[in-house]
Amino acid sequence: MNEALVTALNISSATIPKLPPGKSSKVHPMVFFLTDGRATSGEIDREKILFNVLNANSGSKAPVFTLAFGRQADFELLKILSLQNNGFARKIYVAADASLQLQGFYREVCIHRDFFSILAVLDNSVSPGEQPHPP
Repeated sequence: MNEALVTALNISSATIPKLPPGKSSKVHPMVFFLTDGRATSGEIDREKILFNVLNANSGSKAPVFTLAFGRQADFELLKILSLQNNGFARKIYVAADASLQLQGFYREVCIHRDFFSILAVLDNSVSPGEQPHPP
């Protein structure tokens, strides 16, 4: 778990500076982590995993979205991990239609992305201390 997430975030951070000029501002990296269990190899300490992922994400600040499949997943860890990295966690329930659940998850990600895109536009168009005025 730890190694997979840290590697994904390192790739994300390393990719943005390699983009052609003007393109990096249009790229919004995201990490999707799908798991069916708990951290069982490599780093397994929950606090260290949270720290390592947050640290690895300091460059790209990519939202981390997690999907937990099955009852064995450490959903509490996934929720904290996603929230501290501007994402969210969802469970995919075995007894329900997985494709419908994934469609709902995709819609949530799109809403999340659009919301943060709007905030970025507002952030760049309003000077510190200045209140935005309606047109």
